[in-house]
Amino acid sequence: MEGYPAGTVKFHYSARKPGDKKEYKISNHSIKIEEYRKSIKSVKAGRETREAERSKSIVLPKHIENIEFEFHDWFNAFDFEAKYRENFGISPIKYFDLNTKGIFAVIEGELFEKFIEELEKFINCTDHEKPNYNPDIKFIKKFRFHSTDRILDKFSVDEVIHLHIIDNIELSEITLEILQILKKFLKDKHITFKENEYANEIEITTALQDVILEIAQNFDIVHSINSSSYIISLLVNISL
Repeated sequence: MEGYPAGTVKFHYSARKPGDKKEYKISNHSIKIEEYRKSIKSVKAGRETREAERSKSIVLPKHIENIEFEFHDWFNAFDFEAKYRENFGISPIKYFDLNTKGIFAVIEGELFEKFIEELEKFINCTDHEKPNYNPDIKFIKKFRFHSTDRILDKFSVDEVIHLHIIDNIELSEITLEILQILKKFLKDKHITFKENEYANEIEITTALQDVILEIAQNFDIVHSINSSSYIISLLVNISL
């Protein structure tokens, strides 16, 4: 490829303005291969840990796997959401860090396993100028299982805790079903809570730390648990 180092593959990621495309180069495939290997291991290990953490006393109609992706640039939802859903079996729950990262739910397990296969094709590819894998995977920098630690990443002991509920149209029915179980769980624990349907969150008080941990370990519809102090600090930083 003229003008690029040997072994370089270039790909395009749609930029913020229609018609304006930003070009990225993969100048060292070994780095990306290693990132994909680590990512695959993270998902496999995360699944095992998640199942081991679950309480047998909390019976849910379905378990939802959530995967956290990081992209090379902002994720162009208009062009790629449908492709990722159709080809990889994943659908977004939320985007953050200027849409360069996102949490995606695994909607179809078989398609997600095919996504892993596409990554393995990339890892084993001997000629990236003639790829035998789906080129859309190249926009992904790395990914990891959205674990309990990630759910609690912004949590600290506080008077008011916010449980952020996933918002995805394909999962709306099962989300509502599990949400009812979650609310019953809180009532049985004598925890005061208030549901904010508009913000897709539950605000709780008087919850012990071990109860918060139990929620994070079992209720997949809760994608993050934040304290009020964290939210206030976030709002202050945005206003500055």
